[in-house]
Order: sequence, then C-alpha cells, then structure tokens
Amino acid sequence: METFSFRYDEQVKKELDFIKTYLKSNQSQAIKDAIHAFYRCLKMEEKAKKSPAEILKESGFIASFAGPKNLSTVYKQKLTKGIKDKHGVK
Repeated sequence: METFSFRYDEQVKKELDFIKTYLKSNQSQAIKDAIHAFYRCLKMEEKAKKSPAEILKESGFIASFAGPKNLSTVYKQKLTKGIKDKHGVK
C-alpha cells in the first residue's frame, strides 16, 4: 500500500474532521471513504451521459440472444404468423 501527503486549508480540515467524526474513523479511512464516494458519484454522472443503447451495448445485453438479425424490423409479421399458426388461422 502506498502513502501520500497533501496540503489543505482550514475549510478542508473542518470538512475532514466532520467526516472523521461522522464515520467514527481515523483520518486515513475518512480520506479513503471520501475518495470512494466521490469516485462513485463521478461514475454515476458518466453513466448518466450515456444513451440507453450505449449502456445496453456495454453490458453485453444487445446481441446476447439468438434469433434473426432483422427481428427488430420483421417482428410484427413473425408474431402474426406465430399466432395464426398456433390457433389454426389461415
């Protein structure tokens, strides 16, 4: 594990002291927790900027099912045919 140091002003000291007290932790743990929380916040913002299609592509959901590649354009015909076939309608 690495260590680092940084300079901070009185406002940051007050904020860090509040975090330490609130979390009942030491300074190192409070800084780690604050970094993790800020990281999660930034990742959520990044995700919010993506379109639903981008999110689905990245998740592997898109193209994860078997079936015709043109199903999004011919689904009505296929569904109609399937219903007709099931119920014996010509």
